[in-house]
Amino acid sequence: MFNILVVDDEYLSREGIKSIIQEELEEDVKVLEAANGIEARKIVDEQNLDVILLDINIPGINGIDLCRYIKLKYTDIYIIVTTAYDDLETKNKLMNLNVNKYLEKPIRPQKIVDSLKKILNKNNKISNPKYNELYINKLKKYISNNSYKESTEIVKEYLDVLYMNKDEEYIINDIYKFINGLEEICKNKNIYDDPNISNRISKIKKEHYNYLKKNEPLREFIKLVNDIFDSILIKENTSNNYVKDIKNYIERNINKNITLEDAASYVNLSPHYLSKIFKKETGVNFISYLTDRRIEIAKYMLEDESIPISNIAIELCYSKSNYFSKVFKKKVGLTPSEYREQYLNKKLCLV
Repeated sequence: MFNILVVDDEYLSREGIKSIIQEELEEDVKVLEAANGIEARKIVDEQNLDVILLDINIPGINGIDLCRYIKLKYTDIYIIVTTAYDDLETKNKLMNLNVNKYLEKPIRPQKIVDSLKKILNKNNKISNPKYNELYINKLKKYISNNSYKESTEIVKEYLDVLYMNKDEEYIINDIYKFINGLEEICKNKNIYDDPNISNRISKIKKEHYNYLKKNEPLREFIKLVNDIFDSILIKENTSNNYVKDIKNYIERNINKNITLEDAASYVNLSPHYLSKIFKKETGVNFISYLTDRRIEIAKYMLEDESIPISNIAIELCYSKSNYFSKVFKKKVGLTPSEYREQYLNKKLCLV
């Protein structure tokens, strides 16, 4: 059991973080709550905690003093500080207290999840036999909800977690169990008779013992997810859910030069009608939505300084880096290089 304390004086913020943790980590965690520093210190003294997610601006005992108390008395508790303010002086104080991580609000849910999973794996708190069941159940839910982006993300997350294990035999066996879980999903959706699906599953089963590098099963699993969504689109005729189908189409083709006409052809609608219902449903037009998604992905890629900006532009289908920089600055207010520099400077402050 992994014990987490969420400290925040805003009820909705506490419940939001608690919900994210419980949904993503499920029965592996117990989440406790505190609305102020006094409550938090009492829980720290009474419970065997692994991690504290702490809003720095809390009443009672302030966040800095609470961090100091915890780090002096319970050195093995991992502290993640959250704040709505970008304050260098506060960052320096926290760094001197050896606070483990500093996240600025608003925080993307995935940032919280990623931070916690790193701690889980570092401290061996996740029970390995549960990996398969946990991720297959999530994948089943996303496929049932016709959510392509979430389905591919959960496959990537599953493999990221799996390949942290150095035992080759364990990895090979787990992949075999995972493909069995995917096969069961396809049978339950009545799409296993699709030759693209059955043949790919057979191929993975035959070759899974060669998957000692993560990129090999990732490539095959993503292809299988594509086959699944293609088959569902044909079999179940999701014609009353065009916008979701188009969002899935965008995620699958984000690195291609796709147009409104291409998307309309994919769901057998006229470009004019698709444009109308897409904007009504999302509040933005097709091109704006596509650009926003590319910029969101670009921001994530820019956090990895080993990827040249020119490569990011090409990956996201911008033929010229200058044009990519122009679009990025219009959306974000910074050029890609300025955004990367700002991110790296923030990261440096926490080292």
